[in-house]
Amino acid sequence: KRWRAKVGETYYIITSNFEIENYCEENEVIDDEAYNSGNYFQTKEEAQEVADKLNKYFRELINPTK
Repeated sequence: KRWRAKVGETYYIITSNFEIENYCEENEVIDDEAYNSGNYFQTKEEAQEVADKLNKYFRELINPTK
């Protein structure tokens, strides 16, 4: 089972600019959307690792010769 923060705990997401932001779990729609999309991390380091991979992937799509 995937980790999910308890109400009041912090989780991290990746923004569209591949930056990491922290949120407080409040069992709101935005929390459910982040969790259900997989953009929901227990630590900043986990989120950063995925953000780096995504950023690299998109850069290679835009410019595959580099």
